[in-house]
Amino acid sequence: MKSYQQYLKTIREKNKLSVEGVASKMSFSAKTIEMLEESADIFSLNLPTPSLKNYFRKYAETLGIPEKRIIRLLNRIDYLDYKRSRKGKMKAFDYINRLIILILIVALGYTVHALYQQEKANALKQSVVTLPSPVVTPSSADTAATNIAPPVTQDEHDTTKNKTDQP
Repeated sequence: MKSYQQYLKTIREKNKLSVEGVASKMSFSAKTIEMLEESADIFSLNLPTPSLKNYFRKYAETLGIPEKRIIRLLNRIDYLDYKRSRKGKMKAFDYINRLIILILIVALGYTVHALYQQEKANALKQSVVTLPSPVVTPSSADTAATNIAPPVTQDEHDTTKNKTDQP
């Protein structure tokens, strides 16, 4: 945060404004402006974060700093406040929880992938049609041969026809 404090001080000095002059424009005391510029840690001022942000916003607006730069400054204050708060610090328990969640996600993904591969293999087995091969036994071959009549020749056909024609 020191860089923003130095930045504000540099802008004030560049515009040739005195601490008292800026303080009178903002309705603050000169001591407040000096504290904003010189404090090593802005949170050591023991001000609530919204008040601290308000002081820096008013100071930056008085110096004519562009709005984008002011917003970056205020976002930085929020970030530093979060980091120093208890919420911004992860504990060993938090790391263990995240590791367990990651392991569960990987295990779930592996299980889903294995089930998908198994289902794919089952579908492939069901789609392939296998026909049984014919089994030929010697006894069935003999009966098949006896049931088949020998081919009839033209001469035999004519003689059978003549026999049916005669009275």
